[in-house]
Amino acid sequence: MILGQFTVAGGASFAGDLGQLSIFENTVARVIDNTNGALFLFGPAIGACCFDDGTCVDHTAADCGTAGGSWQGTGIDCASGPCEQPGACCLPDGTCRGETAIGGAACVNDGGAYQGNDTYCAMTQCPGAACCLDDGTCLDDMAEPDCTAAGASWQGVGTECAFVTCPQPGACCFSDGTCRQETSIGGADCIDDGGTYYGDYTDCGSIVCPDLCPADLDDSGDVGFGDILTVIGAWGDCPGPDPGPGSFTGLTIEPFVGAGWEANGFTGLTAWRLYANFTDPAAGIAAVAGSATSPMSVTSSDGQFRNDPFDSLTAPQNIVPGYWSNQWDTYVTIGVTDAAGDGTTVTPQFAVESGNLAGDFTTDSEGWLLSPPAYPQGIAGPELQVLLAQFVVAEGETVQGTVKLYFQDGQSVEGVEFPPVPTECAQDLSGNGAVDFADILAVIGSWGPCP
Repeated sequence: MILGQFTVAGGASFAGDLGQLSIFENTVARVIDNTNGALFLFGPAIGACCFDDGTCVDHTAADCGTAGGSWQGTGIDCASGPCEQPGACCLPDGTCRGETAIGGAACVNDGGAYQGNDTYCAMTQCPGAACCLDDGTCLDDMAEPDCTAAGASWQGVGTECAFVTCPQPGACCFSDGTCRQETSIGGADCIDDGGTYYGDYTDCGSIVCPDLCPADLDDSGDVGFGDILTVIGAWGDCPGPDPGPGSFTGLTIEPFVGAGWEANGFTGLTAWRLYANFTDPAAGIAAVAGSATSPMSVTSSDGQFRNDPFDSLTAPQNIVPGYWSNQWDTYVTIGVTDAAGDGTTVTPQFAVESGNLAGDFTTDSEGWLLSPPAYPQGIAGPELQVLLAQFVVAEGETVQGTVKLYFQDGQSVEGVEFPPVPTECAQDLSGNGAVDFADILAVIGSWGPCP
């Protein structure tokens, strides 16, 4: 076996000391020691042994296998960093977990997505989900622990705010009849402040809060002498609205319950009747319509009107185009109640551009009218009002609208909204149209702290 070749200048001699020379033969190291020329068996070769947790130990091949590691071969040691490290795992809740073994088996078993060996959570963006906050807003890409730590509601794997409807804070009614729109779902602040929470998704625009203590005229929280002084200070007739064209004073919308509703099982419904009000009993309505300059619009808070039970109380219904049949119908009229008109004295003649298929509607050319215009059913009479329509909606729903009115004296008014803001005469506790001794008695009858 040639161990080396040394070339020197002519005439020179060569001397040296090999010291100790290691020769690797397969996996056995043999050492030549020049002190005595003997050949000694030194032992098996050493190399890096990598374990599943990423640690490394310099081992013989045999010892590495016994320890459950992966031997990296002769001449490779741990100092060279040959071992793969366990990677990052994206868990279903959007969080990232650093694994303790290469391959990611535990990650997959836990429903996660293994990002590969030698990956790290610090450099990994795991996909989150939609998170609904208490104020009704939504945040995307939130991990579940971060969402719940904020007191919010995590919407689940794969959700996005664009496709999630978060609960919205609702309306809070107080004993004085005022309404406050809450800023957090659940109504905890409302209840803490002594209010009544009407539930998530409700809105002060569609809630009429009852005044639980109407005799507390000075808003002190108690009914007492201050309220009597308030009554005395307002003594006399209550002010009325200023009449407009044709002595018209405005529209009112009032709840109506017909005979036989409960007997026939018609629960869960509300009927609203729309009236035109006048100061002159000889005044009246000739037509209700929409025009190019004043379109007519009628909507319900849930977008649906109901017709008689033979059609369907649960399906959206249009305003009846030419007739009505029952007291629980939605219909339009001028002066006629829920008995059927004969088509000549009262002609609703109402049609919607969409083909009478919708609940809510807007029109700039349709309406309903009297034929002839001066027919007595359109006259206000001693009640000083004319019925214009009945709208049947789901219980708790309301009706809003804008119309143009034509009066029997030839005048008209555009953009009339309903229901109007009522004229306030809070001191008229007895409701007799005046502030007098009856209202003092009402105060005394309610004496004490308000509920």
